[in-house]
Amino acid sequence: MEQQNIFEKLNQWLKASIMVKLLSVGFLTLVLIIPAAMIQELIREREMTREEAALEVRQKWGGPQTIVGPLMVVPAVEVVEKNDKTELKERKFYFTPENLKVESEIISQERSRGIHPVIVYGSETHLKGNFNWSDFKVADNIELNWDQAVLLFGVSDLKGIDDQIELMVNNDQLPVKPSGNTIAGAGIQSKITNVELEEKNQFGFEINLKLNGSGNYSIVPVAARTEAAITSNWSHPSFKGNFLPDFWEPGEEGFLARWKVLELNRSLPSTWLDHEINHSELQEIAFGTDFIIPVNEYQKNMRSAKYAILIIGLSFLIYFFIEVLAKTRIHPIQYGLIGLVLVTFYTLLLSLTEQIGFDAAYLIAAAAVVTLISFYSASIFKNQARTLFLAVSLSFLYGFLYLIIQMSEIALLAGSIGLFAILSVIMILTRRLDWYRMSLSDPAG
Repeated sequence: MEQQNIFEKLNQWLKASIMVKLLSVGFLTLVLIIPAAMIQELIREREMTREEAALEVRQKWGGPQTIVGPLMVVPAVEVVEKNDKTELKERKFYFTPENLKVESEIISQERSRGIHPVIVYGSETHLKGNFNWSDFKVADNIELNWDQAVLLFGVSDLKGIDDQIELMVNNDQLPVKPSGNTIAGAGIQSKITNVELEEKNQFGFEINLKLNGSGNYSIVPVAARTEAAITSNWSHPSFKGNFLPDFWEPGEEGFLARWKVLELNRSLPSTWLDHEINHSELQEIAFGTDFIIPVNEYQKNMRSAKYAILIIGLSFLIYFFIEVLAKTRIHPIQYGLIGLVLVTFYTLLLSLTEQIGFDAAYLIAAAAVVTLISFYSASIFKNQARTLFLAVSLSFLYGFLYLIIQMSEIALLAGSIGLFAILSVIMILTRRLDWYRMSLSDPAG
């Protein structure tokens, strides 16, 4: 009988002990980190699925496009004296334009693969310029074969070419053919047959190009003076590359951007031999803009999921203080069910975001979770004032989280200040409590 009384007292102490309840709630919070981490992995998988869908569309429509050139390529023979022997090496001499003007009009449109939207574009580009190598001096041991010179023009993804490319040299149209893999990447080339290159030392050119692509549109400024202008109906440009626009005009119906790049602005000579410059060095000086959806809904979902432990912890803290101060017993299983509902918020948010967008999804998911938890808690508290306090507190937490997600630039600062303010309120409200005298069964001290 005495042993039974000891167990009853121990059981009663465990039920009434604030420290035991606090440890059990803390342990449950840590356990809920596992499903929260699984949700983050789910978000990554869904984002990868979207990228795969976008890649599939790009493979059929056309991928990121980079325009390189034109370059004039002249085959050459280099005479090398080595160990009293004469060797002949085949070389290629590359010449860059003296002036190059590029005007591109890009029309973006939205395609979809399943539930995933993908931004693609169609472009019409006009290039005009001239070559002038009157000051060029070739070394005595190199002989140029001017009669075999070609114009080389690079395009990243040939399947994006939407129509026949028009290439004019001194107002004469020249036939073009694929160039294969060259220093300019994939593209086209044309043999220069209407100019006596060795005698005239200069010629003008024009190129008209219709090109489909997605993701990015870039230009490599190969000329001694390159001027480029891009107009588009895309209202969210993200300028990339080695040079930003000298001028750009945004608007709701699109943008206009202009660049001017001089020979002194980039480390690219006006002429070089084939072994002196490679394809990656040309790509490094490219400039252009991205055509992507500016708001990454999956990033917002990931940022919200990273705050899961904070929302769960603060929600449990609200329940704990109601339990302690109002003497309302809450079983650990009830804490567990509430925690699972809090975690379910993130799966609701993710699935709804893919259908209706993040903002509307967040409102619906948060409203559903707050309503369900409040309805469940009403049967626990049996007090309308406490239930209302809980609903308002949870609404505040989800509203606070939404503001943090929207303020991406100062999210850390806003989150730190907000958390500090919440802890300050808790400490002020509980500063007079005598925790040593308190229990879950006795009146508050």
